[in-house]
Amino acid sequence: MAGPLYGRAFQTAYVTRDLDGAIARYAAAFGVRNFMVFDTANGPYALRVGLAWAGDRMVEILDPQGEPSPLYAGTLPDQPDGLRFHHIGHLIEDADQWRQVEQAIALTATPVASTISVPGQFEIIYTDSRSVDGHYHEYVYAMPDGMRFFSEVPRN
Repeated sequence: MAGPLYGRAFQTAYVTRDLDGAIARYAAAFGVRNFMVFDTANGPYALRVGLAWAGDRMVEILDPQGEPSPLYAGTLPDQPDGLRFHHIGHLIEDADQWRQVEQAIALTATPVASTISVPGQFEIIYTDSRSVDGHYHEYVYAMPDGMRFFSEVPRN
């Protein structure tokens, strides 16, 4: 049986240098056209974000604005509207399960690349497992308000 670090994989995320161009490119290739687009910041780093449901999988496209965070800088594609795979998102909806994920990260000494807190909605941990599987993992504890936010993401 898989441990808590292999919870429900719900999201595939990419980075780009041009969110609008990348969404158009993704739409042409895969038919996923309807995205929620918004701006956000984590400390000094700003992002434009596009989210869309494609069946039961969420697609996230991240476009760093200005100087990119080290979390994204090494993954950005050369082509402006290009997409480069960044992480798999794992959804956690239960506080006990979230504590198990936190403990498993600590016990396995998995490097933590970033943590983000959106009070009342989300707690997020990015782990850097590039030396093992070539990419990051994002663990998202979505509280009820966070799940409501996800329910507003367009379905394709």
